[in-house]
Amino acid sequence: MMALTLSGIGAPQTALAESAPTGSGAVGIAPAAHGWCNGKTQFGKAVTYPYTLRYVPTINGDRNCAMWEPARSSGVEAMQAALQFCRGGEGNLPILDSIDGIWGPNTTSVLRAIQRFKHIPADGQYGPQTHNALSYFTWEGPAYTWCAFDPNV
Repeated sequence: MMALTLSGIGAPQTALAESAPTGSGAVGIAPAAHGWCNGKTQFGKAVTYPYTLRYVPTINGDRNCAMWEPARSSGVEAMQAALQFCRGGEGNLPILDSIDGIWGPNTTSVLRAIQRFKHIPADGQYGPQTHNALSYFTWEGPAYTWCAFDPNV
């Protein structure tokens, strides 16, 4: 496991990243994905006002990645924020216990519910199809937030 330092809004953040899980529950990474989501990347520019920033799970800056339980990374944290805050009025879906970058049973359950709502395979795994279906927490300027699909997929 390695520490990643990510700069974003406010002070730099340090998050843990690890490789894809191995063992009895592990399956191969989806063929369309380029690898295991080992972090999150800030997309957008904070150079001029108003600025727009969005964090999405990535592998070395590439959005085309996959992850599933028991992942631990800042990519998981970015996905958890999308699941928690960007539900888009999905009704009575379960909510996350926490946004902590640790993918446990609660994260899998919430992701499956949202996958079913979005009419994509409810496998409880994050990959290119789930990435394209989710909205991501987005900041504009110092005070405005909303959820938006990732336009650069």
